[in-house]
Amino acid sequence: MKDEQESINFGENVDTSENFLRRWREISPGLQQVVRRKIALLLENRAHPSLKAHRLRKAKDTWECYVSYTYRLLYRFEGERLALLDLGSHSVVDRF
Repeated sequence: MKDEQESINFGENVDTSENFLRRWREISPGLQQVVRRKIALLLENRAHPSLKAHRLRKAKDTWECYVSYTYRLLYRFEGERLALLDLGSHSVVDRF
């Protein structure tokens, strides 16, 4: 799995979970491009208004941002590193 994770490169300061990678493989190439842009924006400006980022109530160290109207990206910052936790419809939030 490590080789596959390395082949999906989001940047040197980005870590991916198994859940994120599983969901990543399930989405369309077009949606993958949108996710890549959101990740780049997170690394550039975590508070950018288009991300609509907010902390989850149940897991206070975990954040959610909008990928699209129906898709969410769950993540956390660990120092300067971005950890991508999960990706999916709004129901993904309920798992945390």
